Order: sequence, then C-alpha cells, then structure tokens
Amino acid sequence: MLCADVEAEKDAIAQYKAHIRKINDEYVNAVLRRIIRDEAYHIMLLEGMLEEL
Repeated sequence: MLCADVEAEKDAIAQYKAHIRKINDEYVNAVLRRIIRDEAYHIMLLEGMLEEL
C-alpha cells in the first residue's frame, strides 16, 4: 500500500507539472509549485516509512 501511495504522489507531481506548462498565470503556477513541494515531502515521508518496515 505504501508503494502505491508513493506512485500516486509521483503521478500527482507529473500532473501538476503538466498544468504548469499549460497555464500562463504566475500566481496559479506558484500555488502548483508549492503543492509539488508538499507532494515531494509526502514521498519522503512515505519512503521513510517503507524503510522502517
């Protein structure tokens, strides 16, 4: 289950990056970049949990 969560976070990041490439609003893109950072943090946490198993 944790592996699937990591993959879902990576997929979300890829989608947010695709949105950034298509959106020409810097304010929206700033929010998306922040969300990407949050998703990357989630990946770090999940991978840490995986290592503890």
